[in-house]
Amino acid sequence: MDRKAYMRDVYSKYWITAREKRYGVSRYDELVCNYIHENLPKNQRILEAAIGTGIPFSDYLQKKGHELYGIDISPALIERCSELNEFIKCSVGDVESIEFENNFFDCTICFHSTWYFPNIYKAIEEMIRVTKASGLIIFDIQNADNCYVNKAYSRRVFRSKGFGLVIQFGVNVAKFFLQRGALNWRGIVHEVPVHPEDIITYFKYGVQKIHPIVMTPEFKLEICEDIAKLKNFEKITFVVYK
Repeated sequence: MDRKAYMRDVYSKYWITAREKRYGVSRYDELVCNYIHENLPKNQRILEAAIGTGIPFSDYLQKKGHELYGIDISPALIERCSELNEFIKCSVGDVESIEFENNFFDCTICFHSTWYFPNIYKAIEEMIRVTKASGLIIFDIQNADNCYVNKAYSRRVFRSKGFGLVIQFGVNVAKFFLQRGALNWRGIVHEVPVHPEDIITYFKYGVQKIHPIVMTPEFKLEICEDIAKLKNFEKITFVVYK
């Protein structure tokens, strides 16, 4: 089973209930929702890539008067999204091969998801492709430069092979009885962080601007152009002006 199949058939079953019952809507989610709404004109056509259940981003923006579309690799998540908000036009789709024409959306967003993509660069290229000139593409990454994120990734890699699989078995048993977290019986490293500088370098010549944004300890979203300071943040949000 590859990462896409794992996300579609295994992880999605966990996420349907985890988003609502365990994670809810975080302060970061609220800030991002407000940021998007405040930086867009009214009645925009927006795509959420890897929409999941549509909570909170698409649901919030649709209720603010925008026209929302969404794609996700999991049929189960798309079904749940439709149940929660019938006005979101959601469908099963692969973010690395989006089935919309060029320049179709005013804005494309993707949150809590890029670290699950086998090819994050292809996914972002697709998000840029379907967005209109001068439109916005907004997404976040797990920051590979952050020591905590890097350590967590190293643990996931260790548990994906050899003796680490034995440890992972014990972790899965604990998760099953505690009903916390997604089970991973197949040794798949499904969350992969990326270096923010690599994102900036890869895309800066194909777009007008790209800004890394961080959530400060005061719970504010701020642009951080100093690459050296980005290592202090586990998650980086990028705002791309096409």
